[in-house]
Amino acid sequence: MKKKTFTRRDFLKVAAVTPVMGAVAGSLKIPAAEKPLQKSKVVLIRDENALVSFKKPDEEVVQRMLDEAVTTLVGEKDVTIHFFSSLFPFPTELYGINQ
Repeated sequence: MKKKTFTRRDFLKVAAVTPVMGAVAGSLKIPAAEKPLQKSKVVLIRDENALVSFKKPDEEVVQRMLDEAVTTLVGEKDVTIHFFSSLFPFPTELYGINQ
């Protein structure tokens, strides 16, 4: 089998075409990003006591943080199943909690 090589001639061909292709690509219109239907809500809760050791969470502190985050997000003081169903209305969607 013959080994494929990239010669100087091949390099010059590519080098000659690159500015032209760049000019063509630069003149193309890029579609504007769609605006979201509604603004997302983000709640940030921090507690330095959330970890007992390097990777072991303190369950009571984390539960308190989660309760505070949900009540802040919803604007209600009572955290019940009703409010969770209003927060997560679509069971097929993905929801994330970031650390």
